Amino acid sequence: LVKVMTKAAEGFRLSEGVLEEAFQRAGGMARALLVTHPSNPMGHVYSEDELSNAVAWARSKNLHFVSDEIYACSVFGTSSFSSVASLLKRKSEEGREKNLQLFPSESSRQNEGMGEDVHVLWGLSKDFGLS
Repeated sequence: LVKVMTKAAEGFRLSEGVLEEAFQRAGGMARALLVTHPSNPMGHVYSEDELSNAVAWARSKNLHFVSDEIYACSVFGTSSFSSVASLLKRKSEEGREKNLQLFPSESSRQNEGMGEDVHVLWGLSKDFGLS
């Protein structure tokens, strides 16, 4: 694992620069990008633009994109959580409306626009305090 170092001074933004820096530290040998969204312990929620750009960046490097959304229901304050699955489904539907083929494989259409390279993890134990 190679940690992606986001910075408090930059609002913990998930930028192409920090992703590229981590990828280079891994010697270009990474197989996946794992994002904890919302983050733990700070609870930072990435914007839809950040998530969309991170998925596009991961795809440009032929990496799988894994979104750990175990704390999806534990967002407080004014932050708004949006799952990567919902975001990519909406983008896929928008693409079909414009007659664009964003995700050309049949399996991608079956996965509601996520493709075979995007994975979402969620479990009810964290949000509902089950042990």
